[in-house]
Amino acid sequence: MFFVNRPRDTDETISLLLDDARGIYIPQAFYNNFDFPSWGLKSDDYMELSDPNNENYWEVWNALLREAEYHEAPKQGEAIGHVWHLEQDGSLFAIRDDHESDEID
Repeated sequence: MFFVNRPRDTDETISLLLDDARGIYIPQAFYNNFDFPSWGLKSDDYMELSDPNNENYWEVWNALLREAEYHEAPKQGEAIGHVWHLEQDGSLFAIRDDHESDEID
């Protein structure tokens, strides 16, 4: 599953967003291809990610990983929806708030 704007309707609690084959360009790929407002972010705050040679590239990327949250709309019969956050362990993943493992599957 790959979601740029939002997670798809699914019962999965983890989703691969960007494969580690992109290496140091994962932050740049996120900046260029993902919808920042849907993750609660403003792209202007993360302009350094457009250039992997920027001296603040990794600092800004770590801030984005801490701050990004996607709030899923509640499903029928639910009071609130799930919240997704980003985690990078080589590849970039979206992890839903009810994911039960401490490790990325």
